[in-house]
This record gives sequence, structure tokens and C-alpha cells, in this order.
Amino acid sequence: MLFQPQKYDPKINEYVFLKGEYIFPLSNFKPEKIEEFKLYESTNSYKGFGSFEKEYSQLFFGRKKLIEDPKEGLLAKVKNHQITVVLGLSSSGKSSLVKAGLIPGIKQEAETDKQQWYILETMRPGELSFTALATVLLPITRGLELDSLINKLYQDVQFLTEIIHQWSQKNPNIKLLLTIDQSEEIITLSKNDEDRENFLRLLAEALAVPEIAEILRIVMTLRSDFEPQLRDLNEHKYKDTNWQEVWQEVWQNGRFMVTPMSREELQQIIEEPAAQRTLFFESSKLVNALIDEVISTPGTLPLLSFTLSELYLRYLKGEENKERSDRTITEADYQKIGGVTRSLTNRADNTYNKLKEEETVDEPTIRDVMLRMVGIRSGELARRRVPTSELVYPEPKNQQAKLVIARFVKARLLVKGRDTEGQEYVEPVHDALVKGWKQIKDWLDETQETVETVSLWNPIKKFFNRKKEHPEVEKILKVNLPLQREVNTSANNWSHHAKELGFLWNNDPRLDLLKQVLNSQDNWFNKVETEFVQRSIWRKTFNTRRNWSIAIAVMVGLSSLTISSLISLRNTKIEQVNNLIGS
Repeated sequence: MLFQPQKYDPKINEYVFLKGEYIFPLSNFKPEKIEEFKLYESTNSYKGFGSFEKEYSQLFFGRKKLIEDPKEGLLAKVKNHQITVVLGLSSSGKSSLVKAGLIPGIKQEAETDKQQWYILETMRPGELSFTALATVLLPITRGLELDSLINKLYQDVQFLTEIIHQWSQKNPNIKLLLTIDQSEEIITLSKNDEDRENFLRLLAEALAVPEIAEILRIVMTLRSDFEPQLRDLNEHKYKDTNWQEVWQEVWQNGRFMVTPMSREELQQIIEEPAAQRTLFFESSKLVNALIDEVISTPGTLPLLSFTLSELYLRYLKGEENKERSDRTITEADYQKIGGVTRSLTNRADNTYNKLKEEETVDEPTIRDVMLRMVGIRSGELARRRVPTSELVYPEPKNQQAKLVIARFVKARLLVKGRDTEGQEYVEPVHDALVKGWKQIKDWLDETQETVETVSLWNPIKKFFNRKKEHPEVEKILKVNLPLQREVNTSANNWSHHAKELGFLWNNDPRLDLLKQVLNSQDNWFNKVETEFVQRSIWRKTFNTRRNWSIAIAVMVGLSSLTISSLISLRNTKIEQVNNLIGS
């Protein structure tokens, strides 16, 4: 029995046989027992803006040579070097290369190779790099609680060396792999220079011990523009120390550049994951169009993956509606979503418009929620991870804010998660959303007029302003991001210190501006910030009234004393005159 697969041809409206593709069944094959390979949203073979994790290695294509080349490949690099720094531009596929390429490759080789490995869970430094490190080290420590381990790592730069030494004695001839993904967070998210310095020194001290250097392998993924800051951190301060010399040497020897993908490699990452789900692209023209959009632009791999994911979901929707069953991704769908360059921002526009028109959500609420997730790094816009506690607003705005978050999460434009401390957060799915969505730029450029106000309890300023025919008017940004972040930090600090009066902004010169924001239609304060500003205004008003009351009382007292003195002087003069007359 011979089978030849068929494919739907929309030009002739018929199924045609695929030339040169045959299936030769076994003698015991029973076609009536074939079960259709049904597609689901959960079986999407494209990861969108997420990186490929190790469990999806079977869907990771296009980097075989870069990983497995016996001389220049990543596997060989990691085996032969204490530290491997995987360098590349933002969104060049560094994380996927390590998690879905390198780590499964090490495990596969360990099955046939004599060398055995213990692979720690991949860590991201985040804001608390010591907490992240302690979390992945915990399984190889004995008798330590997480908090205790964090403190010991933070206080003792030799403690990592001690942990690995004790582990290796119980696990001889096994190499230990520590993977640090998105290592630029050591610079961008770490709270202070001392934390960065201590964290890197902890790693370097371990590598400087020959015994540990034979056991430990460290792999770091890093944006290439942050390399000097991590490689040369405080090199002058520690220039004569052994660990600094070792750090510089192993770093230089362990550099591994992620090269741009060729057309052939891009074709593999487009077609092969679809083939794993028995999906096909309508034509080579469509595949080439996808390649042409990204091959000359660095950092567009996540956008390509997002576009492919959208194409998969469009086919899935057509299949669910019984409109399609040909297992074909079409050029028509590609055009409808706007290609690679517009697929993400089109999705954002559609979600935004539906919220305004169908859900009747106020535009300022959408703006305030989304601008919370915009950060500025090295002078450029970037996504910002926002604790959900920061997105709690006074009612009724809070209900609308929840709806905005839910709709953008459903549209796969925002993602939720929990940090190393278990705190829930929301963040944009990729920097491309905050950099490329025009609505973000329009909101950031929006201005409003502000009028200088004069406090009723400042009679001096009121006197000098009374002759002005028109109040002083100036243009300010509707949402000033740096000011918003300052207010948020101060409000949280005030809240964490039992709302003590000493943490209020009653003496801050910007409080008058915040008062105008509070009373305007463009009020961007969340719940904690609102209470913080209100209490600061109240405290300033109270202090001003008290100070002026004291000043007036003093002036009245002085005036009374002056009058009394004048009366006394007058009476003395009269008495002197009367004495002269009497004499």
C-alpha cells in the first residue's frame, strides 16, 4: 500500500498531491486507526516573545552549527573554559541558544560521554542577584535555609567557593554548570554598586581557586553593550588582586559572539517548527518575505517569532470555525496582521481601540497603566517590570485598570509572573512594544497647561501676585515619568515606615505641582501615591497655618509691646511737663 500526502491549492480550489513526498507504511499499518494530529493554542510551536526553554528544545532550529561545531561551537567553548560569556545584541537569541540549545546538548552528550554534569536551574539576577543565586544553589547545600544562604553569600565572598568544594567532595568527577541569563540586569537592576561588585567578586573568587576552576563552569548571556561594565568592574580598585587578574583573563578567553543568522538558518526557524505540527507555508514567496523583513535588521528575532505565532493562531481560529483544514499558513493572513514590522503594534492598536469603544474604558486609565510599564535605560525606552501593588488605584478607576491589564494580558502584550520574593508583577512582553507603539510616544509627549497657584495661607506671596492680570501659565507633561517614579518610591517608603510624618513631601517645592495633578482630570497617582500626596498637602497646609499663626501672634505681641511702650513714654513726658509747671 502506498500513500502520497495532499495539500490544498487555493488557485484551483482542489487538493493536489505533493510531489516527491511519500509515506511507506509498515505491513501491520491500519489506516482506520489514524488519529488526526489536532492543533491547540497550547501546541503553538512558536514562542512569540518568550525565549525557548530547555523543554522546547525539539522546536529550536537554526543554530546547530553555532552550538555543535567541534572547534568554534558553544558546546566546545563551555567544556574548555571556566566561564563562557555569550555576547550579542539585544534580542539576538542568546537566551534561547543557551537554554534550548546548549543545555540539552550537554545532557545529550553526557549520555555517551564519560564526563557527567550537574546542571543548576538557570538564574536571572533581577533586582536581588544574591537571592536569585541562592535559590539555584539551594539544592546542592545541606542544612541551610534560603534566608541564611542569602546572608552568607552576601557577607562572605569565599562562601560560594566553600559550597562548591563541599559539594564536589560528595560528587567527584562531576562538573557543575551555573547559567546566568540576562546578566546585564546586574547593572540595570542591581540596587547599588556594592551589590554588583560583591556579586561578581563572589564568582571571580571561586574561579580563582584552581580546584574549583576544574569543577565549575559558568555561562553568562549578556548584551554586548554592557560587556565593559561587567568585565572591568572596579579594575583599578582591585588591580593587584589575584581574583581580578583571573576574572579579566577567563573573561577574555571565554567570549562567545552570537552571530547574525543566515537566510538558510532563518528559513529553518520559520519552516521547521511548523513542520513539527504538520503545518506548511503556502509558498516560498511567503517564507522569503518573512526573511527579507528581518535579515538586515538586528534584534528582530522575537518580532519574527511573534509574527509566526500570530499566523499559527490565525490558522487555528479558522480551523476551529471550520473555515480551513488544509494545514497551510497563507500569504493572506500574513498581509492581514501587517507583516513582521506591524504585527505587534497592530495587536496593541486593536486592544486599545476595543477597550475604549467596547469596554468604555477612559483613555487616561489606559495611558496611566501602560506608562507605568515604560522605563528608561541608557537613554532609551525599555519595558519595566511593575509590581501589581503599584497598579492599584482609587475606585472607580481601579476596576478599569484591572480590565486594561486583563485585556492586554489576554492579547499576549503583557505577561504576569512572580519575582524571587514571590511578589506578583506585570511587564510588557518585549521592549519592541514600548519602543515601537506610536501610542506610547504620543502619551509621553502629551502636555497640559499648569497655572501657578498661591496659597491662601501665604499672604506675602499673595500680596505680590495680586496685581497680575493673568496667572502665570506654563506647559508641563501630563505624565512626567521621572517624577512619577520619585513619587512612587517616596510613597512606598512612607507606607513601609508606618506612614510617619517625617517621610512626607510637605517641604518639597514640587508639592504645588502634585496638588494640581491630584485635582486634574489627568491624575496619574495610584492609591498609595494619592494618600501620600494628600497627606503631604495637609501637612504643608497645617505647618503653613501654624507658622503664620505664630508669626502673626509675634507681630501682634510686638505691636502691643510697642504701643505700650509709646503710651508709657507719653505718660512719662506728661508727668515731666507737669512737674516743671508745678515747680
